[in-house]
Amino acid sequence: MQKIISDEYLAFVRAKPCLVSGKRPVDADHLSARGFGSGKRNDFTAVPLQRKYHSERHQIGDEKFQAKYNLNLWRCCAELVCEFFLGRGKENEG
Repeated sequence: MQKIISDEYLAFVRAKPCLVSGKRPVDADHLSARGFGSGKRNDFTAVPLQRKYHSERHQIGDEKFQAKYNLNLWRCCAELVCEFFLGRGKENEG
């Protein structure tokens, strides 16, 4: 698996409010593996979560976390990626 690294995208995610609380600051929480010796990293799987929710997601797992907060993390991720790339396109138009 190839690494996909984008500091610009991570900054974009960190500027967003938390998906659970709507507050800042947030972590850019990667939904797919980012480390553990595997070398896997895809920054375009990051979503904005405050540290306590980031930790909770890892503790209880995605399924329970999503049910608890009525979220679809992958859908949120896809929406963020679309917003990022559509916004970049608008910046280049002007």
